Amino acid sequence: MPAEDTYAPPRLLPMWDSTLLAHAVPGRVMPQAYRPLVVRRNADMLPTLLVDGQVAGVWRAADGGLELTAFRELGKAAWVTTRSCPALVGAETLRARRMPPGTLPPWGL
Repeated sequence: MPAEDTYAPPRLLPMWDSTLLAHAVPGRVMPQAYRPLVVRRNADMLPTLLVDGQVAGVWRAADGGLELTAFRELGKAAWVTTRSCPALVGAETLRARRMPPGTLPPWGL
């Protein structure tokens, strides 16, 4: 098992990923405050963006590329390393933005 301070590279998890569905410790991977932003009323789970091992936002395919929406302020280094995520290599377009506090992602309601 890696040390607690080991860097975890950004990851894009698909809908209903088992990491979020079956994690033994609630809140460890997805902070409870983000749960209503990720889990829809019908129990669908949006695809998520992990930064340093924790849910930091959601993503979707859009206009031949990907759209990433962060739930919190991500530093420039986090966005730069996210852009180098293997899942994003080759994406023709990549839009990244921060979601205003208290709002829901503009899709998947």
